[in-house]
Amino acid sequence: MAFKVLVACCGFGGPKASHLLRPWHMANHLFRAGFQVEFGGAGGDLHSLVGSVYPVHHLTDLDEAFLAQSLRTSGHAVYSYSELERMVAEDVRLIETSKPDVILADYRRSLSISARMTQVPLIAITNASWTEYSLLTTWSTTVTSASHLVEPFNRIRLTEGLPLIRSIDEALEGDITLLADVEEFSPTRALPDSHYYIGPIFWEDSLDVGRVVMGEVIHQSRPLIVADLGPWRVSEFSSLVRPQLQTSGCTCIEIKHDRKVLDTEAVNLLAENYFEVPMSHVGIAVQSADVLVTTGNLEAIYRAIRYRVPVLAIHAAVLRSFTSETS
Repeated sequence: MAFKVLVACCGFGGPKASHLLRPWHMANHLFRAGFQVEFGGAGGDLHSLVGSVYPVHHLTDLDEAFLAQSLRTSGHAVYSYSELERMVAEDVRLIETSKPDVILADYRRSLSISARMTQVPLIAITNASWTEYSLLTTWSTTVTSASHLVEPFNRIRLTEGLPLIRSIDEALEGDITLLADVEEFSPTRALPDSHYYIGPIFWEDSLDVGRVVMGEVIHQSRPLIVADLGPWRVSEFSSLVRPQLQTSGCTCIEIKHDRKVLDTEAVNLLAENYFEVPMSHVGIAVQSADVLVTTGNLEAIYRAIRYRVPVLAIHAAVLRSFTSETS
């Protein structure tokens, strides 16, 4: 009997596309190595991407629209006690039915409870900047220990006799935690032996979507600028930069963080020389770029380094100054 891995992840595209594409890429490697792979999660993108290759078990998640709004306003998913309790119960039922040898999780916080309740080893994929060991501070990491975010988790953990957590980002870690980053770009201190840097993860190596539909864009004769102007609170900033790019005389591709992973109209023409593509296409776009303009998304920067593309980075202080003036 092959060693079984249950891959549980966020099945929504848009703002959380990487949390579907990273485990998808890793699952393909595991399958080729002889492991039995099954998926569990919610969201149409999960079924579209995975369903034709691996068994998919449905798990409910936070409402997709609510999740997007929550991320946009606070930078974090906000769980009620009843929602989290439901997700934990679904996890437990699936684990007891599937009987995996190990669980590989990406952005399903309920598994920090359910995996320990069922005593199945949990390997979690997360970002180094989302751990308490990070040396980086972003606008979204300062609120992770807020009591209203942590309380639903600790209420259930207390009932189950599990150690309490101080931050909701602790719920993204496992018995083994894989950091999808490069240490030099996302440094940490006092990292425990259970945490390992494995990044960057180039999911486009497992994803053919976009190569055909991008063809006409990336083969134009004009210089190609790829712009990853970031999600959420820098939207006002991107609206200022976008007109400048449209009049630059170059072909421009903007990475949109609110688009579906497998968008049927993956390349969206906004102007004669200006296109939008979903986050799943970031590797394909950057690979052909003459320059990357970014507000600091490491997924885009890692790919620029891989393909030796110059990077024009907009410093966080500029964004903080701009957003504070426009808020």
